[in-house]
Amino acid sequence: MLNADPYDIEAQRRIEEEIRMQNVLANMETALEYSPESFGRVRLIVLKNLFHN
Repeated sequence: MLNADPYDIEAQRRIEEEIRMQNVLANMETALEYSPESFGRVRLIVLKNLFHN
């Protein structure tokens, strides 16, 4: 890919797609690290305060 003719339109499209996919994967990795709850179910347990009625 790096040896492709820089003026070839099809090579530019492939390079663009490769860069886009690298960015998507980096964003996904960051999202999984900092917001893992976005990718699964989160169950909330609500308990009434039994001590201070």
